Amino acid sequence: MKSYSFRKGPFSFTLRKREIVLAVALLTGLFIAFYLGLAIGDTFLTPWSLGSLFLGSGDAFAELVVFEFRMPRVLMAITAGACLAVSGHLLQLTIKNELASPEIFGIVGGAGVATATFFTVFTDERTNQLSVPLAYIPLASFAGALTVGAFLFYLLKRGVPPVRLALIGIGISIFSQGIVQFMMLASNVYRKNDIQQWLTGTVYAATWNQLKIMVPLAMLFLLAAFLIERHVRPLHISEAVATSIGVPVRGTQRGTLLLSCLLAGIGVAFVGAIGFVGLMAPHIARQGLKLPYIWATLLVGATIVVLADVLARTIFYPYELRTGVMTAVIGAPYFFYLLRRMMKGSMR
Repeated sequence: MKSYSFRKGPFSFTLRKREIVLAVALLTGLFIAFYLGLAIGDTFLTPWSLGSLFLGSGDAFAELVVFEFRMPRVLMAITAGACLAVSGHLLQLTIKNELASPEIFGIVGGAGVATATFFTVFTDERTNQLSVPLAYIPLASFAGALTVGAFLFYLLKRGVPPVRLALIGIGISIFSQGIVQFMMLASNVYRKNDIQQWLTGTVYAATWNQLKIMVPLAMLFLLAAFLIERHVRPLHISEAVATSIGVPVRGTQRGTLLLSCLLAGIGVAFVGAIGFVGLMAPHIARQGLKLPYIWATLLVGATIVVLADVLARTIFYPYELRTGVMTAVIGAPYFFYLLRRMMKGSMR
């Protein structure tokens, strides 16, 4: 089969004709999801109407709706989906476990604990208002994810095997859920609603100011993921193979785990705990499309979150569901499917 190779400094890759066709299909799918995210809502916009807005000849109201409300929302969904998907991809390659993902490993749970603590501690009981700006919430979420990541990193540095690390991560996730429930009981009714909103995940309140912080960090972490992938792939086969070709096994595992936590942290910091994206996207790319690459996982994850958001705000219109509800509705059955397949494989 015909293939095309590219090499420039640390970047090198080879694409076969089939992979190029699928890459175009994935980009087309993301473009369609992008259009639907901008067009669907209280005011529906045809492709021609949307095109005229980008050319500067649309009406003022449609321009306000698209560029101030829908565009940040769609871009936030793309960024969060890409970060969560690549985070899951790196975890699955490093841990060599099909069920590895940021939420199952407790990384998202750590962000949830930090967010719930933030709402509980910084609430003025006299006014029922937060005593600090809402802008600090993403920082708290990111710090919580990194705290769990640092703990897992410490365990890996101490020589804990990746399989045992996965079990510890599941335990952290369950423990985090208990802490969050306790925080909700300790909070007043206003803060319970805020915590619940974060736990379900949504891109509803996305703003350009948030994107100015989120996108540069996401691009930096995603670039690092592209650079480290060639070292992680041999590790996924076996540690012996990785060692034989000169890959520093422990250093690569630690670096990949840290990078995965950073990606998951920035992915949930602004949108909340949108679950199962880090689980589904790598499998769809690797097993469904036979594209075991970061770029494929990134495109699949971004498309999933954008389409989930479109469904969340249209399926029960005029009522709007949370984006995380839609990903959970799809992802939970997919999780049990993977679990059942793994159990079948272990019984053979």
